[in-house]
Amino acid sequence: MNKVIRNGPYLLDRLTPFLLLAFAFWDLRVEVRLLLDNFTITSLVYAFRHHALAIIVLISTPSIFKHYGLLESRITRR
Repeated sequence: MNKVIRNGPYLLDRLTPFLLLAFAFWDLRVEVRLLLDNFTITSLVYAFRHHALAIIVLISTPSIFKHYGLLESRITRR
């Protein structure tokens, strides 16, 4: 089986963390609006229980950005 050798990062590789973050916020948009309007523990628990994947993506965003190399400084990339 042939292996594909990539010389540089592709655009989709650079956009993946941003797309994940945007989709997580899109999934939580109604819950965030409800929490800002009238914060209750019940609404917070509902958001965590019914939007678990979006919450996990938001919590793991720094790790995802680090994995894709978007948190490295430009000086060390030479």
